[in-house]
Amino acid sequence: MAGMSESNKTSYAEGAQVGGPRSRRKLDDEQVRQIRARWAERVENPITMAELGADYGITKGTVHKIIHRVSYRNVVDASELSDRAAAAHGLRWTDE
Repeated sequence: MAGMSESNKTSYAEGAQVGGPRSRRKLDDEQVRQIRARWAERVENPITMAELGADYGITKGTVHKIIHRVSYRNVVDASELSDRAAAAHGLRWTDE
């Protein structure tokens, strides 16, 4: 691995992720869920996108993208899990 420092060689050899679609992610899936949940609860607990961003070390623009699913689209919220699981098995919920 020519051109790599010793620390990079070690990280690469130990299986650290190098490159790839998630290499620049600042948040894990649970933090994304927390941001969306806190935004959904803003009527009871008022908060701005800027305040949410400050809590997680990101910009209010990034918070906006998370809330509107421009970023982190692959992160499924708990309320969606049952619907997706049902859809995966060909089930539909009815209000009968």
